[in-house]
Amino acid sequence: MSDLSAADRIWNRACELIGRPGPEEGDTALSALLRAHNETMNNGLLHCVEVLSTKELAAAIDGYRYFGFNAVVDLIEKAREVSPDEAAQMEAKFDRDYSDLASDQQLLAQFKERFRTAPDQFGSPG
Repeated sequence: MSDLSAADRIWNRACELIGRPGPEEGDTALSALLRAHNETMNNGLLHCVEVLSTKELAAAIDGYRYFGFNAVVDLIEKAREVSPDEAAQMEAKFDRDYSDLASDQQLLAQFKERFRTAPDQFGSPG
């Protein structure tokens, strides 16, 4: 069995932190982003913006921005404005749009690029 790369160890640490601060700015951004991403992928974007606290959602938005997912931030902002009457008819569209903008592979690729260009923004991989 091969050893995990430094990027893989940092990604795994963020998955364990899930929404909690990390040792460095990049770790915290990734952890917050993954908290929202997991909720969205499991239950939908509208559910995510409903169940995350104001602080958790703000941290997730900061995380998406940190990794260059500005279109996801725009989508989250739109989802926050949906009225309960519109939710049922908008839910599928929000979820499709989110999946197009922030698949697991896209998040991982963007994280790895950020780690490659700015490794000092992440704590020691251990």
